Amino acid sequence: MEPQELLKEAHALIAELRNRRNVGDNWRAFEALMDANREDVIANFSSRWLISVCDTYADHAAPITARNALLVSLMFNMMRISDSLYEESDIRPERVEQIRQGWPPFYDGLHALHLDRQDTCLNAAKRLARALGEDAFLQAIYLELLRRAKANDNMISRFMRRSAKPAWVFPEDPLVIADNYGVV
Repeated sequence: MEPQELLKEAHALIAELRNRRNVGDNWRAFEALMDANREDVIANFSSRWLISVCDTYADHAAPITARNALLVSLMFNMMRISDSLYEESDIRPERVEQIRQGWPPFYDGLHALHLDRQDTCLNAAKRLARALGEDAFLQAIYLELLRRAKANDNMISRFMRRSAKPAWVFPEDPLVIADNYGVV
């Protein structure tokens, strides 16, 4: 199937499913379309549409697959929320230095990630890798979205540029990297 035709068919099924029309038949058709075209979906769908695929799985798949799809969708939608209000001109060098030196507080016990010593991104990547390990399609979508994010300007790539440990910022194979406590 040609990439444009594949996207057109996926888009139509997603629209039907979002509007709760003929859910049983449309879900089976969507799932069959994804199963038959996994590599083409990953290679040809934009990040927007890969997230939409995950949202559709989150809404209609079996519980574990739905949860895993939601994890991927949440991660990249949270990036979109963060990047929606981001302006490079608003980054104050003194704030970056504060975050490099310590953990400035946010609220209710939460604080900024330490630029040079945080392992939060690594640990989150490990949790995602374990959760997605049983689902090759969602894992491939996650890794593709991650590669695309790292190749562009967004919160992940900016954090990587400023961190002393950029390899710890959502690595593709986190299960081989020891965290701050030496745990792999």
